[in-house]
Amino acid sequence: MEQLLTGTLGISRRMIQKLTRSKGILRNRKAPFLGARVRIGDVVAARVASEEDAGLEPVPMELDIVHEDADVLVINKPPFLLVHPTTAEHRSTLAHGVAFHFQQQGLRTKVRPVHRIDRDTSGLVLFAKTAFAHQRLDRQLRERTLEREYLALVHGELADDAGVIDQPIGRDKQQGSQLRVVRAGGEPATTRFEVVEKLGGATLVQLAMETGRTHQIRVHLAH
Repeated sequence: MEQLLTGTLGISRRMIQKLTRSKGILRNRKAPFLGARVRIGDVVAARVASEEDAGLEPVPMELDIVHEDADVLVINKPPFLLVHPTTAEHRSTLAHGVAFHFQQQGLRTKVRPVHRIDRDTSGLVLFAKTAFAHQRLDRQLRERTLEREYLALVHGELADDAGVIDQPIGRDKQQGSQLRVVRAGGEPATTRFEVVEKLGGATLVQLAMETGRTHQIRVHLAH
């Protein structure tokens, strides 16, 4: 049974434990032992979506929704807006707007951004509408089967038209804990880049991150 749930259905062991406690896994309408053998003709059901608190106060907000279905919500985030609150004082982030959107739909679920982009950056942000969808998408991020691409306008011209920046990123101990810089001993960080257009004093660059460090693109391009 457990091999079917983790292998075929792709449910994490952590979620299986949670579902087992809440009797959210059934075989032929009965709660099974995880070590039980599954036979031909058995009907196995797992309740991967359940009602839960959003975790944030809903705030009315106009959202640029690019795609939405039963599992995911994709929003085009404008610049100068946080994806998710980092302190209790942040009460008007994209996540607050998503909480209101879910409330209007009559959907009781936690707001789960699969990834984040910087406050000043615009672009697509992916939200999972269930814990199961979040688990699957997070795995894709970690396994790098879900890719994120960016366009950046940078000052000056790059020495190469394409390449890979593989430099560790860490906190600047002299300037404060919030500022990130390239430094030895930092976390591994890799960014692929390709020049799209040279604009005379500026360059339009397409970038793809193989890791997701805070301010990674800004730090790598500044380096």
